[in-house]
Amino acid sequence: MRRQVWSLGLVLLLVALSGCAVLQKARDLLQPPTPAAAVAVTQGQVRDAITKLPVAGARLQAGTVTALSDIEGAFSIPSLGGDMILITAPGYEALQLWPRTDLPTLIDLVPDATTTFQIIYDYEKRHEFARQYDLLHPDVQMLFGCGDFVRHMEQNRSYDIVDFSVGAADILASGAVLGKVYVDVAQVPVRATVRVDGQITQRAWSAYAAKAGGVWRWFRGPLTWPTPTPTQTPTATAPALPTPTFTGTPPLPTATLVPLPTYTPYPTLFVSPTPYEPVLPGSQAVVIADAVGLHTGPGEQYAVAWGIPRGMVVLVLEWPRWVEGLPWYQVRVLGPELEGWCNGAYLAPLVITPTPTGQPLAPAALRLAFTSERDGNREVYVMNPDGTGVHNLTQSSAQDSDPSWAPMHDRLAFVSDRMGNADIFVMNVDGSGLRQITSGISDEIHPAWSPDGALIAYVSNEDGDWEIFVMSASGTGAVQLTANDAWDSYPSWSQDGRKLAFTSDRDGNYELYLYDLETRTETRLTDSATSDAFPAWSPSGNEIAFISARDGPLELYLLNWVAIPHTVTRLTYTVPADAANRYPTWSADGYWLAFTSWRDGNAEIYVIRRDGWGLWNLTRHPANDKAPAWVD
Repeated sequence: MRRQVWSLGLVLLLVALSGCAVLQKARDLLQPPTPAAAVAVTQGQVRDAITKLPVAGARLQAGTVTALSDIEGAFSIPSLGGDMILITAPGYEALQLWPRTDLPTLIDLVPDATTTFQIIYDYEKRHEFARQYDLLHPDVQMLFGCGDFVRHMEQNRSYDIVDFSVGAADILASGAVLGKVYVDVAQVPVRATVRVDGQITQRAWSAYAAKAGGVWRWFRGPLTWPTPTPTQTPTATAPALPTPTFTGTPPLPTATLVPLPTYTPYPTLFVSPTPYEPVLPGSQAVVIADAVGLHTGPGEQYAVAWGIPRGMVVLVLEWPRWVEGLPWYQVRVLGPELEGWCNGAYLAPLVITPTPTGQPLAPAALRLAFTSERDGNREVYVMNPDGTGVHNLTQSSAQDSDPSWAPMHDRLAFVSDRMGNADIFVMNVDGSGLRQITSGISDEIHPAWSPDGALIAYVSNEDGDWEIFVMSASGTGAVQLTANDAWDSYPSWSQDGRKLAFTSDRDGNYELYLYDLETRTETRLTDSATSDAFPAWSPSGNEIAFISARDGPLELYLLNWVAIPHTVTRLTYTVPADAANRYPTWSADGYWLAFTSWRDGNAEIYVIRRDGWGLWNLTRHPANDKAPAWVD
């Protein structure tokens, strides 16, 4: 009996144990154990894709697990079964990725278009222009090097930013920039308050970006795109340095390198459009506002490919298309040969007047006078500001040169040897009414009309060397201003008519000087170990353009003479480096400079924006074209 009971107990024990095993097996099937090695912990860091700075507070989610990056951008998150991580952060675009469980994960978040622009502008204010260059779109970087960009930004972004705000980005479905179409294009409205010389100015513009390589890249605004100087093989050596037109003078000394201070410019301000005046297809129009956008299509919704500066001439290709009540013209920008669309409210028809030879010419207020040898000897010519309508005014067998406009644009003074030696003559804007105003055995050269039209400054060797004189516009009452044994030349009037800038080698090399006509005193403006020459006073009165060899070659510079101390900025970087530049002259609005350059092997007339960009050749002729004079 005991044996039966024991056997029964054993059987019951076995059954119980078996049941427990079955139950445990069932439990194992329903809820498997969690070994420590089965949970992969992903560690890493979230950074900004542009600045590489840590992004704190980024939200990371894998399955049902969520984590936040700390102040250093670091995170640690369990990845169950290799789940994909979703990363989000304010101001950044969402990102999804499959992390590796065996290595720390480095996550670069792409800022949205607005945040990217704010980052760039913050770098501008801190003058970290080299890093900012890395944020530019690769298509823009192809136009110019980092060094050129840094120089430009240092010259043009040094005024005080009082206030700055960025609006919400308008994401366009697509857009064409620099001839390429991009799927993701953003237009961001920007407003800024800047202080220039103590004056507060409001500015507003639109910035454009396109996504490239997974990062928002910025196309610089229309006012900051340079035109690269084409690389050319030198075909001729540069002529000797400045000499008067008719009598030899000593050459300028050899150049040495002198470091330059930075220059504080004046920002370009936008103007309101004038009432719309229709322009016919096939005719030319003048831009009457600063930096009118050359759009890739008719309307503000299209990207801006370039900024057309005030006073530039464009060719109208078609009748206008009306967008939101405004006319939009398809145009070709003469000079850089760019095509696009612009708002017709900012265009004015170019009035064409016939010349004695029937060549079309722009109004006198827009023309450039210059000296050319294209007819076999030196003659005075005029042309439109886009290089068209070239017309010979003097048409003489004599040597005629050095044109200077009268303030009312109705007359030109120039130098001619038609009476046996160099004398100053005056003629009407069409070449008629020729009148000699100096005579004698001495040479008179380099005439410069005063702003009120009453006086003409000039250079004469009457006392045996070159000195600065001034006379009435009729040629009477000549007065000698400078008196020394040095070479004084190239006078240029200040806008108030009280001072003259000129070149002199009285201190051993060529420098710029000021002559005050009220106090009859002279002041040295530049102090360089090399040559400074050819001063040209700006319409604003604050700047003087000049040619200098302080960096080696003869290049174009701007002197802010009202700054204490005076500041200088370089505008041209000539290729080839041994080609000379000379004879700068300002456009009436102070936005452009024309000058002579030998970069093409012979003398040509070039124009360049006062910020150092937008360079192109106006004359493109095998003969020598030089000494331009823009209407004051």
